[in-house]
Amino acid sequence: MIDTFSYSAIATFNNCPMAFRFRYLEKRPEAFVTVETHMGRVMHGVLFQAYAATDGPASVPAAVLEAKYRELWEQADLQRLHIVRQEVSLHEYFQAGHDMLLAYQRRVMGNDRRFSLGLEKNFQLHLSPDIAFRGVVDRIARQENGCLRVIDYKTGRTGDPFDSLQLPAYALFALTLTTDEAVELCFEDLREQVTKTTLFFRAQADNTKQQLVEAIDVIRQAKEFPPRPSALCRWCGYSPDCPAVAGPSLAVGVSEPAGDLCDSCPECGAPLVRRKGRYGEFLGCTAFPGCRFTLDLSVNEAQMPAEMVCPECGSPLRERKGRYGRFLGCSRYPACRFSRDVSTKDKKA
Repeated sequence: MIDTFSYSAIATFNNCPMAFRFRYLEKRPEAFVTVETHMGRVMHGVLFQAYAATDGPASVPAAVLEAKYRELWEQADLQRLHIVRQEVSLHEYFQAGHDMLLAYQRRVMGNDRRFSLGLEKNFQLHLSPDIAFRGVVDRIARQENGCLRVIDYKTGRTGDPFDSLQLPAYALFALTLTTDEAVELCFEDLREQVTKTTLFFRAQADNTKQQLVEAIDVIRQAKEFPPRPSALCRWCGYSPDCPAVAGPSLAVGVSEPAGDLCDSCPECGAPLVRRKGRYGEFLGCTAFPGCRFTLDLSVNEAQMPAEMVCPECGSPLRERKGRYGRFLGCSRYPACRFSRDVSTKDKKA
């Protein structure tokens, strides 16, 4: 077992114990790097250099940021770069990151006068006599009021950043740099161009340490590291070595692979993941709670009335609400786009 843990290690184990084994115990290299991961690394690299500028980020012209972004982007090993969502081209991903960067410069960087105490700052803490925790903080800055701000950048879809232990864990380190009773946690959502902040108080430190220790103890006590299949497997660089992945689809123990039912959320485009709820199995959006799309998997299609079966592909129809009222849509959307208006019928009734 590893001696020092990180938030990434904890999150990897929670998502898939087998991926944890491959990455942290066996030190296997991943077969590919997703374009989303590459974009995130490029964005972090550009922001690091901008904030490291002698006169601060406000002094860096947009043209310089664009040139650095293109330079870092083109350093990618195209033989290992993998695009899961084939409907989106590599150029479109490049442009999306480019637009995020310039929007962030206009919204934040041009007026940012905070003094940076650390950029891509590595740290290590001892949570207990035998448990060490390490991490890398994107940026630690001192605000005009003297309070420290812990800043984390994200380019992908995510839920509530303050529901996870990542930023609170980073706050533990920030508190070692100040005598203040609180530090500010700042989540920069570059995709949505939203800044979210909250205060982390010194009184919360012991509880955060305990949560981290408990999460790490679960990993240290693990005897087996089974795969945990989900729609996210398609983004995993270890999928070619994983026994739970059958070809391009996922062997998730249902009559049809989850990818065939609906590769991505029809409402926001994020991957869907198989879950079990009070009323049976369903596909839920990985962007929850930001997106609440679900697809019921517990329905016995053989017993469904004919009017609830798609006449084009035979899949279940789901009732939805659109701009012009309620309608029945195929559960295989976007692979099948059949729909039937039901709002007119209701009005006549």
